[in-house]
Amino acid sequence: METEILQQIIDDTLGLDSVKGDEFNYWCPFCEKAGYDPYSSHLHINYFKNCALCHQCEYGNRDLRW
Repeated sequence: METEILQQIIDDTLGLDSVKGDEFNYWCPFCEKAGYDPYSSHLHINYFKNCALCHQCEYGNRDLRW
């Protein structure tokens, strides 16, 4: 249940761009803070593994919480 709530909050906040398997892709909000174009890379979130990763700005999190 908490996973669905977290996903809905992130979907509403960042806007879901695409889904590939268990990976939900959003434009990365952390890229802009790091000085990169936020629309050139995705923040990949796997709600089943409870982790997130952006390859451009190297943001990573293995403990998603809301």
